[in-house]
Order: sequence, then structure tokens, then C-alpha cells
Amino acid sequence: MNRRLVFGLCAGGFAVLCIAAVLFLHAFMTVPEPMNYITFQSADRISEDGSLTPCTLDEHGAVTGMEDGAVYRFRATVEDIPTDGYLLLETAGAAFTIRMDGEAVLQSTGTASYGMQTMGVGQVHVPFPPGAERCDLEIDYQVLDAENALYPPMARFTSLWLTDGANIAYANLYGIPAGCFTLVFVCVCGLFLLGLAQGRPDYTLLVLVLATGMLSIYQISRGYGYYFLPELLNDFFTWHGFSLLSPLLLLVWLLLGRRRGTWRQLGWSVLTAGVVVLCIYLASLVRGGYTAGYINDMFVTLFQYGEYSRPVYWMTVFLVADSAVIAVLGVLRDFARVQTDAQTLALKNELTANSYRAAEEKLRQNTVMRHEWKNQVATLHLLQQKGDLEELGHRLEELDAQLDKLAPQQYTKHFTINTILQNAAARANDLGVSFRAAALVPAELSIPDGDLCSLLLNMLDNALEAASQVSPPQTREVECMIKVTQGYLAIKCENSYMGGLSLDEQGSLQTTKADQDSHGFGLAQMRSITKKYGSILDISYTDDHFTVQTALKIR
Repeated sequence: MNRRLVFGLCAGGFAVLCIAAVLFLHAFMTVPEPMNYITFQSADRISEDGSLTPCTLDEHGAVTGMEDGAVYRFRATVEDIPTDGYLLLETAGAAFTIRMDGEAVLQSTGTASYGMQTMGVGQVHVPFPPGAERCDLEIDYQVLDAENALYPPMARFTSLWLTDGANIAYANLYGIPAGCFTLVFVCVCGLFLLGLAQGRPDYTLLVLVLATGMLSIYQISRGYGYYFLPELLNDFFTWHGFSLLSPLLLLVWLLLGRRRGTWRQLGWSVLTAGVVVLCIYLASLVRGGYTAGYINDMFVTLFQYGEYSRPVYWMTVFLVADSAVIAVLGVLRDFARVQTDAQTLALKNELTANSYRAAEEKLRQNTVMRHEWKNQVATLHLLQQKGDLEELGHRLEELDAQLDKLAPQQYTKHFTINTILQNAAARANDLGVSFRAAALVPAELSIPDGDLCSLLLNMLDNALEAASQVSPPQTREVECMIKVTQGYLAIKCENSYMGGLSLDEQGSLQTTKADQDSHGFGLAQMRSITKKYGSILDISYTDDHFTVQTALKIR
């Protein structure tokens, strides 16, 4: 399958998973049709003698031209009342009497308190008659505080179920754990899809995907799914088997990852977490905090009543979360190793190509020199016949120098180091720099080729560039010594230079190149590699010579 198509499908799948996760959690934050406002159908003004004068209502059921201090009676018929329904009246700064089916159920005077002034309203809750599906509602309403009163009183009916659901949506006991595990679920899915897109899928991550997914949905659905989810979907999400599947999936993942150090990493994590929890428990116990009481209660119910759900849940939560972190870090390490191997291979390929080009150039030069040698040999015969020994010796020295250039020098049996030194020698010859090198190194080293390439190429590149600027040309020189001694790979590179070093405020060396960003990165890269192998990059200099040396610990 086309690589771009696979990447596009994986990216699209990840986007769908993110949207699905957000929609699932969002369902627990909203309540459909939480309340129904009542529109009053008629209203009368009650005179002092008790007579009623009809009032005109607008489209919202409000009285037109309502006067302060006057008493008004509002009427409405409420239908389709929920089984646990009740009337919720929002009012302030008024006296009112509520009647249901002709019977007075509440009489009160609402003054404007600080909270009412702040929010602009107070609430009164009145239950409907038990079992009533329909009710005739009357409210006698007198305005006492025109600044805070409502015209007319805002009345609506709702149910305990909807009210509880609305309150839970804003303060969800299981919201934070579900949100955290949903985030872990999305991250693990993303890593699996990333590996799939790059052709290196880790199928063991699918086990963690299922485990984290179950922890994301099971507890929150079991606690409050009744309020927020369709019945069939909630019945599926709250299946009791999910509480046992998560630990089982965790065990499967641990068995699959036993050869990759997973058990050792998990063991250290559990030990560390145990120490942290113990410290928190002791601190809470000393201060009489909630955490110590919660832990004590959990173990009391476990040992006295055999209630194991809470300990199993929290153990599963920790182990799955810890395993997900271990898996994520493992995948990231794998990707980093793949990138490093790819860079190392690219460097080795470049070095090999350079060596091939250098050998090809030497072969071309040798072909040309064969034709020249025929003339040189003829000249030598003539000089020998003439007896001109001085000129003969001079010609022989020239030929000897030419012979040295016919083939690149073999510095060491270590392929990478030998290739780097040969390339440096070829470049030094082009720059007119005298290059000397010695490498007492075995054919194999425990230090990866990528690190050797980064260190030596940067070091020799800087040395050759600095030496090539020296005047007069006869003083241009670079000397590189590499050897293994006492468990270290010792490297020393010395070169001539023009002086004029640039130092920063801390006295550290700065580049004098125009392209300071790239050169500064090379110096930082060399320091990073030496630090990786327990060493430092030692830099020293005189007026005309510059020396860089280090010793890398051989593992």
C-alpha cells in the first residue's frame, strides 16, 4: 500500500479517536431539556375588596403595566409533570402565595438579600402533588421591592433526576480520572498509529489501548451513566466484566513485554510510588487529614467485609497508567534509536561514497601517471648512460614522492575511523595543509559509529578550516592521534591557526565563522558526545597552535 495513503489513514483514524473521546466526555457535561418554563395563561389584578380585574398578558405571559404594591393573580395549567417533578419559582422582593389545584401549598415574602442582589434572583422549590400528571397552578403576587422583583415571577417545573444530573455535570466525581485516562488512551493510540504509519507497529500497544479505554469509560459510566447516556449504551459500558478485563489485559501486556525490561521498570515504579504514598499517608495521619481516613476505611472494608473493588480499582489504575508511561517511553526510545541508526547509516554511506570517489580519482591519476612514467623511465636511462648521478637521484626522489600519492594511507583496521582520517588527508591535500595522523585502534569498538562520526568529523573539520587560513602556507599543519588506553578511547587533535579567538562572557570559546549557528551546533554536539561517555572536551591553545582532546569511556 502507498506510504502516503497509510500515513493519511492513520492520521485520519487518530483524529476520529480524538473526536470520539471528546464527545464521550462531553456527554457527561450536558443535560438535555433540564427544565420547562411555565407561560401563564391568564392574570387578574386583585382589588382591596377582593374583586378581580382581568389583565392583558403579552406573548411571554407578563402583565402589561404592572404597578408596584399591587397584587396580581397568575394562572396556568401544568401538564406532563415528571414523577419526581417539582415547581421551581425564581423571585425576590415580593410577597406571594402558591396554590395547586385550589389548595394553598406555600405563602412567603421574599426580601432582597446580598446573594439575591448579586445574582438578581432567589429560588423556591415546591413539590407537585404525588402522582399528579396535570396541575392547575395559581400564584398571588405582590411587588414589595421594585428594584429586585421579577415581572412576572419566573416559574418552571423540573425533576429531581434532571436537577441531580445538572449538578453532577458541573461536579463530576469521576470526571478527573476519566479525563486523565482518556488522555492516556489517546496518547497510546497515537503512538500505535504513528508506528503503523512508519511501518513499525508495536501490536502490544493494542492491549494497553483496550485497558486504558475501559478505565476511561467504566467507572464514570457506572457512577453517572444513568443520567447522561442512552440506556443500551450505558448497560454495555457498565458490564461488570470490564472491571476484571483491565487487570487481565495488564497482565497480558506484562507477559508480552517481559523480554524488554518491562518488569524491572514497573518494579522500580511501584517501589517509588509505594514510598511516596506511605509518606503522604503518614503526613495525613499526623494532621488528621482525609487521605489517611480514606485509606484506613478502604482496608477496613477489605479485611472485615471482603469488599475488594476499591483496592483493585486503584491498583489497576496505577499499574495501567504506569505501564502506559513505560510503553510510551519505550516507543520513544525505539524511534530515537531508529533515527540514530538512520543518521549513522547515512554518515557511513557518505564516508563510503567519499572513499570510492577518492579511490576513483586515484585510479584516474594512476592511468595518467603510467603514460608519464614511460617518459620518466626513458629519461632515467639517458641519465644513467650519461653518468649524471646527481640529476638521476633528483628524478628518483620525485618518483618516490609520486608513489606515496598513488594510494591512500591505511591508518587503522577500524573502518569508520580509517575512512574519516583518509577523507581528512585528502581534504588537507586540497587545502595545502600538512596532515599527520596515527590511530592505534582495534577493528571493533563499543562506541557506535554515529558518535564517532559526529565527534571526529566536527573536530577535523574545524582543525582543517583553521589551519587552511594560516600564512605562510608552509606552517599549515594538522596532527591527529587516536588510541585505546586503560579502557578509554583517547583522541587528540592539534592544528596551527591564526589566533584571534572569540570568548563569551563565561570565557567559553565562540566561533569566528560567519555561519555561527551551524558551527556552534557542531561544538555543542562534540561536548554532548564526550559527556555521554563520561568525559569532557578539553580545549587549549597558544598563540599559534590550537589543541582539542578527550577520552571516551569504552563500555
